[in-house]
Amino acid sequence: MPALFPLLRGRVLCSGALGGRKPDARVYARALAQLGARAAHTLFVDDLFVNVRGARAAGLEADTVRDARGLRRVLKRYGLA
Repeated sequence: MPALFPLLRGRVLCSGALGGRKPDARVYARALAQLGARAAHTLFVDDLFVNVRGARAAGLEADTVRDARGLRRVLKRYGLA
């Protein structure tokens, strides 16, 4: 997983810094705007399904991840590992 850190630099955001809280759709919209990304091309991971459901409702690809093994599984599913 440490090999991913350089790829994530500047791409990991905190909802509080975006002026809201997950699963508010505005948080996801602000994150996408800040990253210059499109929802359909963005993967969101969280340990709480309520936040994953909010991201999906906002059009993002999203999955629940609770540990490193789960993250590897999700990254493989999306062709990112």
